[in-house]
Parts: sequence; C-alpha cells; structure tokens
Amino acid sequence: MGTTLSLLIHTAFPGPTRPPQTAGRLQERALITDSWVIFGSSTRPWNIENWQEVSDRVRGGRSEGTLAYLHPSSRSEGVVFAGTLDSKTLRGAGFASQAYRQTIPLGTRGDHYTAFVLQVQPLEHAHSENNNNKNNNNNHVRTFTFVVSDRPRSDPAATTQSSLVYQFDFSLPPATPAAKLDHTILIRIPFEKLIPTYRGRPKKDEKPFVHPHELTQISFMARSFFDQQNGPFHLNILRLSIE
Repeated sequence: MGTTLSLLIHTAFPGPTRPPQTAGRLQERALITDSWVIFGSSTRPWNIENWQEVSDRVRGGRSEGTLAYLHPSSRSEGVVFAGTLDSKTLRGAGFASQAYRQTIPLGTRGDHYTAFVLQVQPLEHAHSENNNNKNNNNNHVRTFTFVVSDRPRSDPAATTQSSLVYQFDFSLPPATPAAKLDHTILIRIPFEKLIPTYRGRPKKDEKPFVHPHELTQISFMARSFFDQQNGPFHLNILRLSIE
C-alpha cells in the first residue's frame, strides 16, 4: 500500500494580502487513509471534458486557465491547472479558474466527513524563477483558491451564474531539496475553515459548510488579490478526497 512519509514541509503558508484561513497541515505522505476519492482514482477519474473555464474574461479581463492531464495517457493520475493571471486590465481584480458543476452525491455519509484533502506537488522551481523575472514586483503566482458548493444551481450549465460558494486559500513552496517535485504535499481543508462567499465577498451571515449530502460545484482558482499576484501559473493536482 505504500509508505507514509512523516516529513513535515510547512504548517501553513500565508497568502499575498492576508494569511490563507489556516492553510491546513502541508505534509509529505504517500497515502490518504479513511477518505473517499472525489477525483484521482481509477473509479473516480478527473475527466477534464466535464470541467469549464471561468475567468475574468466574462468581465473584459484577459486571464485564462486550462486543465490538462498530468500524464496524457491517464485520466486518474492527476491534472495540471495552468494559465495566465492578468491583474492589470481590471485594476487588480483578475482571476482564472476551472470549475466542475456536475452534482456529486454523498448521501448520508456526508454527515461523517469533516474535511477535504488535496494532494498537490510543489511548484516547479524553474516556473517560479520564470515568474520572478517577468514581474517587476516579484509577485509570482503561488497562492490558489479551492472552491466548493453544496447549494443547488438553477442552471448547472451556466458559466456566469453567481451563487454562494465556500472558499479556502492555500500557498505552495517551490520545489527544493526539502520539497522535491516528485513528492506529494497534502493540504487538509477542514470544513470550518471554508469561507462562505458570494461574488468574491465573504458572507458572514451564511451557515458554515457542514454535513454536505451532495457537492454541486468544485473549482480551482488563481486570483490576483488586488494586484498582489500576476503572470503565468502552474499547479499539479494529483487527487482530491473527502474525509
């Protein structure tokens, strides 16, 4: 079944304008236990044809984000979320994302889950250096946002429909001798750390994300945090689970 690695990479990585909401424990491990795979297994492949790009282009921006298989011959071994984040056109409000909007039923087992677990790889060192060279303020993209919703959508096919979602920001280190690219970083996202958000603004009066019986949206986003991040981005995502 593999060997569990106990080397702790980081406890948390702060975001560019504020710390991500307790970015979970980032830990190198080779196995996720006591969890159900949402994407990233032979029975739950990524199937990128079911994902949609949602970016600031709907508002006249120039950001873009794509999703591709990490290994072209495999639908289950991971995906690459990549693109370009433009923070200038919309005065610092750039964003690019890939969204999955097909309902994922959880049933009563959703009552027992308390967190999402994201398996990713450290950022490619060359890519990080490339961003540093291209941005005068060294504001390379290393902070991403996980987005999820359990609310029904009136039109699941609409890419511009606004709805309440829950968000969690996390930042990644570049690949180093301590965090090699071929190692896995686990990001645990407790439900209570998911922030209810509507059109990018926190909604403190909304109920927390608990006991989901279905998931109606999952997204991965890169955003500029009002001109704090800009330029190319590249994130290798191996697996998404719930536990």
